[in-house]
Amino acid sequence: MWDAPGRRRDNEPTGDALGGTPDDTRPTNPWPRLLAFAGVVLIMVVLAATCVVSYADPPDRELRARVTEFTLGVPRFMPVTTFGADAGGHTYGAWVTVTARNEATAVLSRNPDTLCHVRWDAGAGAGTGQPGALVDPCGPARFAADGSALASSPRDLHRFPVRFDGEVVTVNLTTITLGTCRTDAATGCSKPGQSEVRTVPQTGLPGR
Repeated sequence: MWDAPGRRRDNEPTGDALGGTPDDTRPTNPWPRLLAFAGVVLIMVVLAATCVVSYADPPDRELRARVTEFTLGVPRFMPVTTFGADAGGHTYGAWVTVTARNEATAVLSRNPDTLCHVRWDAGAGAGTGQPGALVDPCGPARFAADGSALASSPRDLHRFPVRFDGEVVTVNLTTITLGTCRTDAATGCSKPGQSEVRTVPQTGLPGR
């Protein structure tokens, strides 16, 4: 016997056959997890490729600036992040001074005695015959713009090679000449008339 349309049998389940309580025994959709996994793998591949490219093409180990960016006789600071920083968080780098056409000096901004970053003070050269001085905030040491010790330092600041490429001043960061010793007991410096050159590691700085 057929039931009339719209009528329900007593034992017929209620509700929509596609709705109701979820069946946990059925497999879930795997695509969200597969896509998430693929995304993680893609990120890892990109990071690995970046590391390989950085290793194959290391950062340029030169500093460059146009001559017109300098004031004659006044040092200009050029930071080098790979050199690290002192205890106060001041990044090391080179103080570059153009003194005349095709003449310039570049000194490491770290005092080898205190390991502090020296700063240029235009008024600190009073009494020394200098227009200013590189001042060590951690002690009494003072240096001329070319790195020569003016007071309270047993050695000059270390220097980088400098060359002129047309109107561009280029500082070579691959080697460094130790500052000249100012006392017989000083160490880690070049004896007068005997320049001691060291190779600068790609990361960090050589010792004192």
